[in-house]
Amino acid sequence: MPTTSAVYVIVDEPAVCKSLQRLLDTADLRSHCFNSVTTFLGRMPELTDGCILLDDAAPELDCIELLTRIRQVNGSFPVILMIAQAGVGFEVKAVNAGAFNCIEKPFSDDTLFAAIHSALSKRDAVSETKEAEDAVRQIAALSPRERQVLSALMLGHSNKDVAVDLGISLRTVEIHRARMMERLGVQHLSQAVLIAAKAKLVLHRTEGR
Repeated sequence: MPTTSAVYVIVDEPAVCKSLQRLLDTADLRSHCFNSVTTFLGRMPELTDGCILLDDAAPELDCIELLTRIRQVNGSFPVILMIAQAGVGFEVKAVNAGAFNCIEKPFSDDTLFAAIHSALSKRDAVSETKEAEDAVRQIAALSPRERQVLSALMLGHSNKDVAVDLGISLRTVEIHRARMMERLGVQHLSQAVLIAAKAKLVLHRTEGR
């Protein structure tokens, strides 16, 4: 099965782009071709995953300028720059402009695949980090009592058990639970548990509190 992450190929020559797509297909890498830099930049805000494979010969923009534009639109997208022999100075400039990696043309299939898998791994790590940071902010917005209720529910306690453990009424637990889920923007307890797990909420028993 192809990976769920996509490789966005930006090459001005349609034949070259299609050739790269066929190669990526052999490695179960899902890809999309763009023969126009302008078209890609217009679509970029809609894209949520994957990495970018950029040819340094794209005619509409200087590739360093394009790297800068990509970083401004969405800096979390790793960009692999396919370059003609240009020297270390150019590669340093490209990396400073936002390139994740530079591979020199002509390159082997293994070199390309290794660069893409490395970029996708980096992208996944960035996505997981952002999700965790968002989850931490959501959990931090809960009141201490709401966090206690969520923590107890994560341990499998019923509303009645939580009420006994915390020394409050069942109705009060239900109110805290409803407010907790409203603050987290979820409809089901399983969704709240997932957010808490991403935030690494410490599970604790509530007896004696």
